[in-house]
Amino acid sequence: MGLATCYGIVKQHNGYIWPDTDPGKGTTFTVLFPANTPEEKAAPDDIVGSDASLMRSAGERILVVEDELAVRKMAVLALRRRGYQVIEADSPEECIDMIDRGKNAVDLLLTDVIMPGCNGKELYRRLRTRLPELKVLYMSGYTDNVISDKGLIKDGIAFISKPFTINDLSHKVLEVLKGG
Repeated sequence: MGLATCYGIVKQHNGYIWPDTDPGKGTTFTVLFPANTPEEKAAPDDIVGSDASLMRSAGERILVVEDELAVRKMAVLALRRRGYQVIEADSPEECIDMIDRGKNAVDLLLTDVIMPGCNGKELYRRLRTRLPELKVLYMSGYTDNVISDKGLIKDGIAFISKPFTINDLSHKVLEVLKGG
């Protein structure tokens, strides 16, 4: 699962990744990204996507729960650059603890579906008892068919597949917040 996410991130940045396996000794991954000259460096908005049709946030508060650090940090950075207030947690337990400690003004839960200890569906169910107006956007590296077949989420539920682009995430978050 982590390798698929890494591969997606590398490819989104026009990079290459090669494994070199030595039986009994392990595997080394070589990751190459294209170099930028000083003139080609991205503007700050280009880092999180430059789709002009994406509106900036009105200050909505998003709680990101993701156990993979790289995915969580990318999502948090992208959403903050769009103007959202973002709280992050690396586990369902940390998330629930944060809500119980008073960080409960949350408009949207962006959560991984499969996590150690508690899945995203269960986490959302538990948070809805505390935050009845809470909206949810599920994410997973598994396809939505696999997730649906396991009964973790139903068809028609807001879902984004990992790896996702920052613009895809921005569009999906905006769609869910607007009630789509």
